[in-house]
Amino acid sequence: LGWDQRKGFDALYQVWSRLCRRADWDVDLLVAGGGSALEHWRNEVAKAGLAERIRILGFVRNVPDLLASADLLIS
Repeated sequence: LGWDQRKGFDALYQVWSRLCRRADWDVDLLVAGGGSALEHWRNEVAKAGLAERIRILGFVRNVPDLLASADLLIS
């Protein structure tokens, strides 16, 4: 979640935000990772009222457990 947008989280966030407006979209997004823009994205999610739908976890040590419980990986 760095400022340079190389990983494309800005694009994912825009699309996910639009999808969350749909009544038939009941999928939640968990975001693992740190970086210089971590707090910026947490604030953006909170301002948009999406904290229940987009959960930014920050740095995690249990990546294998997180991946095992996921239905989909977006990288």
